[in-house]
Amino acid sequence: MYNLLISHGAASQTDTGIDAKHDTTFGFGLYALSLVRELLAVGNASSIIGRLGLRTLLECYVTLAYLTQKAKPELWKSHRVFGAGQAKLSSLKLEELKSEKCFADAESLKEIANEDVWEEFLPIDVGHWEDSSLRREAIEAGVKAEYDKYYAWASTFAHAHWGSVRESVFQTCGNPLHRLHRIPRTSCKTLPDVIPDACELADKTLELVSKNYPTFSHRVTITG
Repeated sequence: MYNLLISHGAASQTDTGIDAKHDTTFGFGLYALSLVRELLAVGNASSIIGRLGLRTLLECYVTLAYLTQKAKPELWKSHRVFGAGQAKLSSLKLEELKSEKCFADAESLKEIANEDVWEEFLPIDVGHWEDSSLRREAIEAGVKAEYDKYYAWASTFAHAHWGSVRESVFQTCGNPLHRLHRIPRTSCKTLPDVIPDACELADKTLELVSKNYPTFSHRVTITG
């Protein structure tokens, strides 16, 4: 699937210049497939990490749906510039901290920040990339049902809210002399499998890829 999408992207590319729509469309498609592939690793789909992956898949889908629905070249560019600006911001912070150990590669961040324009001319914005919210994007793109289905509970795991903590690492004490209080689990609970939902969101993202650059008919969901 990943290689097929790469081939479709190459076939639909008209030149080697900056094309925010093409790069973003196929970038989201490949990112979604990468997330599904990681979720298929043993144990991930039933873990806390699985919920974080599902939330990211939702954000890929909603953002691409919004950009596709609006169909404005300046919005595709704005999304790209915002992301490059975040790379610049992180690069500057790492330089300021002079930290030798970090998951982020400072050189890679600087390369991304300077890819389209010199970083001196690249703005840094904080907050949402379009001064909006994912919920509003979902409404305007007509995908509010998917937002309602996945966002709230998956986000509790991303933010470590009490509900997700309670479900994952606590259980109810079974001692009849106690008051049904919570006690830590000896290991994190095996949570419901997210693979069917992840495949659904990945397929919806691929539908948008095909809408922007016809025709890509392959999907990850196995039927029959």
